[in-house]
Amino acid sequence: MTPTDEERACDLGSATVVVHYRKGTVRVLSPAAARKWRADRGSTAVVTGHRWEPSWGVQELPMGFSELPRVPARYRMAAAVALPVSLAVMRAGPRSARMGRMVRLVRALHGGGRTATLSEAENAVHAVRALGLFSPVRVACLEESVAATLALAVLGRGVRWCHGVIADPIRLHAWIEAEGHPVAEPDSTRRCTALLTIPTVEETT
Repeated sequence: MTPTDEERACDLGSATVVVHYRKGTVRVLSPAAARKWRADRGSTAVVTGHRWEPSWGVQELPMGFSELPRVPARYRMAAAVALPVSLAVMRAGPRSARMGRMVRLVRALHGGGRTATLSEAENAVHAVRALGLFSPVRVACLEESVAATLALAVLGRGVRWCHGVIADPIRLHAWIEAEGHPVAEPDSTRRCTALLTIPTVEETT
């Protein structure tokens, strides 16, 4: 990873979230601490995030389990390769370096094949999610998004992988985008501010 990839920050107004992708650390800084941090690291990329807005606990969330759409067999086969590989890469080394390994894996996949359509990307995500239900280990947004990216690469397709932060409460999230839209994600993902995207917008324009 390049130096700009290693450490990214998001200013949420009430707090600044700093993610070090190589070390796998996350810090939440107060405004005063953030000003000192930025003075010490003026070259580090800082993005302005969506400002914190209280939800007052009234956000609508789906309850129970929804049936996953059926997808063509080739996507299920690609997911059967991609998910185990992604999980193996994540766990093959020190825990603190997991994020760095996943970022390097995604970056290694960039540049091959044509860009996936929204429909193709949705098929890959749904295939990975269906397989993840049977995984003996955790398959959350990071594992899922990397596996979906790898599954599409197996099929000769490319997609934008995103990792960012959202407020209320402050948390990290990973997802993929196709045709400029988050793929198979809830509406709340649109409130995420991307800290790292592979490829970047500049690399695809």
